[in-house]
Amino acid sequence: MTTPRFVVAAGALLGICLGSAGLGQPPSQSGRPGAPANPAGRPTPPARPAPPPPVVSPLNPELDVVAAIESAKKEARAKGGRVLVIWAADPEAQSTRSFVEAVRTPDMMKLFGLEFAVVWAEIGTSDRGAKNVELANSLDAQLKAGDVHPTLTVLDGSGKPLGSRSAALMGDDIRRGVYSVLKIQDYLIPLRAPAPDARATMNGAVARARAGGKGVLLVFGEYGNRWAELFRGWLAQPEVARALAPSMEVANVELKRDTGAFDLMESLGGVRVQSLPWFAVLGGDGKVVGLSQTEKTPNIGFPTDDEEIGAFLGLLRKGHPGLPEGDAKAIRASLEAFRQRKVK
Repeated sequence: MTTPRFVVAAGALLGICLGSAGLGQPPSQSGRPGAPANPAGRPTPPARPAPPPPVVSPLNPELDVVAAIESAKKEARAKGGRVLVIWAADPEAQSTRSFVEAVRTPDMMKLFGLEFAVVWAEIGTSDRGAKNVELANSLDAQLKAGDVHPTLTVLDGSGKPLGSRSAALMGDDIRRGVYSVLKIQDYLIPLRAPAPDARATMNGAVARARAGGKGVLLVFGEYGNRWAELFRGWLAQPEVARALAPSMEVANVELKRDTGAFDLMESLGGVRVQSLPWFAVLGGDGKVVGLSQTEKTPNIGFPTDDEEIGAFLGLLRKGHPGLPEGDAKAIRASLEAFRQRKVK
């Protein structure tokens, strides 16, 4: 019997090696059971790990940073987080590339995804660079001449500066030219917004709906769940937000962060949720009028096929019977266009 092969996966970076579970013999070259893996009868050596993907700088010299920060403020308010602006001079500089390498680790990506709306701002020699420097200083970034390191500025949802620090203070104590993830976290974690209370999020949406004669679409998702993140992104698209605004208050609950999120979901009827996103539709009086999943029907999730789209629109009409037909058509058209892009 041949020796099982081992594949070095990304988890090897954490010291985890995944091997075959011995659930069957790998096919041999001759196609006959038990034939040697190669003519010499020696086991095939383990495959070498693939090289890591090249570091691609997210700095875009053409970016309108003012507009990007405005968009980030809206995103931060929507998810109860903060804005993080990373000012860096040169997309190709070693300091920029090293910082990008540090913040694309799983822990940092999770911190960014849950807590911050991130803007990368170029402050080098581009046409926009000088204006971006002025903008940075107006936000108390305190950029220092000759500092080649990125500078991190945290803003609240209204754009008020909460803190700024040069990554020069975040270098690894042992490895030269490398930034310490722990030091970056030590700076950012105390500047996070307090975790939103899930029930307060719902109550706020209900109060706004009652005042505006609307319904509530309360969406439960989880960082790292692709369909939940796609659905949140779809709901935030301008044309979708415009179509929903006259009829529905949309509110998001993050299961990995918001206080009492699971308890609230269960209290609304999400006891055995099969998949995410899961959502509840409430009337302006706060009473549940529809769920994306019931005991008799599977979870709609992100509606993509005709049946799911129809069920989703039906739930919206339960929350607001006066949903204008034009808005319903715009919502359907947007979901059908998403389906045509064949996102898998």
